[in-house]
Amino acid sequence: IDTPTPVPTLNAVMQKLAGTPTPFPTYIFQTATPTPTATATPAASATATMAIPAPTETSVSTESVKVTNPLPAPVFTKLTSDGEFSEELQSAFTGILTGEFGALREKMGLSAAVYQKGKVWSKALGMAKDSVPMETTTPVGVKSSSKTFLSALVLTQIEDGLYGLDDCTCVLLADHPGYQSLNKSLIPDRTVRQLLTMTSGYADQEAGSPESYAILVSPGWEPADSLALVTDPPDEPGEFRYNGIVNSYLLGMVAEHMSGEDLYTLYRKELLDPISVQATLLPVVGVPPGMAHPYAETANYGGSGGFGDLIQIGIWSDVNFVEADGRHAWAAAGMVSTAENMARWAYELYSPRGSAVSRQVQSALLGSFMDETVTFAGSRIQPANGRAGR
Repeated sequence: IDTPTPVPTLNAVMQKLAGTPTPFPTYIFQTATPTPTATATPAASATATMAIPAPTETSVSTESVKVTNPLPAPVFTKLTSDGEFSEELQSAFTGILTGEFGALREKMGLSAAVYQKGKVWSKALGMAKDSVPMETTTPVGVKSSSKTFLSALVLTQIEDGLYGLDDCTCVLLADHPGYQSLNKSLIPDRTVRQLLTMTSGYADQEAGSPESYAILVSPGWEPADSLALVTDPPDEPGEFRYNGIVNSYLLGMVAEHMSGEDLYTLYRKELLDPISVQATLLPVVGVPPGMAHPYAETANYGGSGGFGDLIQIGIWSDVNFVEADGRHAWAAAGMVSTAENMARWAYELYSPRGSAVSRQVQSALLGSFMDETVTFAGSRIQPANGRAGR
């Protein structure tokens, strides 16, 4: 039996990508986000074309986003590359991906990409759904990585002078009908800073209730409907408390209301189109063709139990689960993209040579991360708690 070829470690691959390791600041991540490849080399352009019409005023209301007819779904295309990584690196990427995927007990499909200076490597493994292989162009829901788009947009709007970090929701949304309809004892006034850092103290929305299901299947959904599901009183603001929905929805409502444009239009105009990144937003836009099906423990979503395709659960027979789930995702977890595009987005957002946001906004983003540390380009990071960076 031949001896298997040793698979390089992720740290070794990052060293190879960067060449001579460069000192980097301590980047600390709060939630799962795309991992950037930081480099001091100017970025070449990788371009992509997204076949989707621009939003229209009749489809989205900026006062209270009521989605009755989602915009046509996009068709994702492969990013063009200005070059290739070395065969050694491509082999290392493939080995790492194959090893990680093979070690998973419950799995369906996976795609991954690396972007650096206009070069793109990507690979897909497994299935997007039964009998359909995962491809590098298969769109997937990026879930909480959606918050990277939201925070970048909000900080850009602050830099542009639309509002401030310490402005309060009661002022910014004073004439927003959806916000004014909420129970202020459950969702009291908070600052933009508290929403961004998740120190608002808000309790999360009630999931799994009949009311929650009614909103999921409602064609006339608007963000305030999801916020109305909060039933527990908040804690005092100041301490970090992860909240998957409420903070992000309020930030999305502020971004729309203060600009007069819907969130998807803002993302495209301010963040996506200038850097040729393909991404879309549920439920404002329809489910992209060929999107990977979500697989998870079905009992958590109204099924009988076991790992399976959530779209096939009986209670979702009359409505597309992905579309319905988008109503409880939107600004918090509603973005859909591909691994290639997310790798490009991470590079443009976090790299010293990225151009997604200004240097001031990038510095604010990097300076706000906390909790988990990661290692870039072979650098050794020692966090405050004494554990080695990872």
